[in-house]
Amino acid sequence: AEALAVDGFRIEWTPMSAYPALSLPQDSSLAALLAELTGEAPLAAVSYGTEAGLYQAAGFDAIICGPGDIGRAHKPDEYILASELAACQRLIEALGAHCAA
Repeated sequence: AEALAVDGFRIEWTPMSAYPALSLPQDSSLAALLAELTGEAPLAAVSYGTEAGLYQAAGFDAIICGPGDIGRAHKPDEYILASELAACQRLIEALGAHCAA
């Protein structure tokens, strides 16, 4: 921007929207439960927007999970594999059993 100012150009940035970042502590019981139910360690950070940070800002633990690969999401020909959907179903059933116990 400074280099362009020499030539008489001006750049302005106006954010149109923003979400607070989601930062779940590593020792979170929610993250531990998800790891127990899925057998996978939750990611510490992701490079896309989600409303989960709004829940956390309001004082609720939040975590993002679901079927599919974010690399295939929200673009033409988006899809999830049947195996990913089945894994999600197993997670939901295991979570239901955990909550009912």
